[in-house]
Amino acid sequence: MYILNLFVSGIRDSDKREEGISPLTEEFNPCKYLAMVHGALPFSNLSTTGTKNLARTIEEQKEELKELVRDNLEKFISCIDTVNDTFSTSDFKQRTKDLIVFDGTLKESQRKAKTLFSPLIERKETGEKIRSALLVISKMKLMLAIPSLIKEYMQTVCFTGNFAKF
Repeated sequence: MYILNLFVSGIRDSDKREEGISPLTEEFNPCKYLAMVHGALPFSNLSTTGTKNLARTIEEQKEELKELVRDNLEKFISCIDTVNDTFSTSDFKQRTKDLIVFDGTLKESQRKAKTLFSPLIERKETGEKIRSALLVISKMKLMLAIPSLIKEYMQTVCFTGNFAKF
């Protein structure tokens, strides 16, 4: 309580009394607000008073909501009836049926396309695999030909010593 009183006395001496005590501004300072508005109250009274005020505010809002419903009940019912009428009209039902038929047609088209194009896609993938293998083989052509070239060279040229035994 002593610190709160010091804070209150410091605020009262300043020229900027109103700055920071309005809860509606961005500069709102809760400590400053409590010190200026409720500076004389002990902390225990602040918490019980705040809780009571909050409960009272909630009850007031509940009552206002009940009153709003009571005052506008006919409008709410009219609104519900309008929505129900909109969804029950034959035009809406026909559009829904049309969408269901369209969805079925679309799924059937997708199934047929998959049946028709699956073999084509598989052949394309197989062709790409074969091209890839041929590319590897063509790059390794020289390496694969070396053993036969060595054998051929050994038959045509007479080797002597250890190299011939190798």
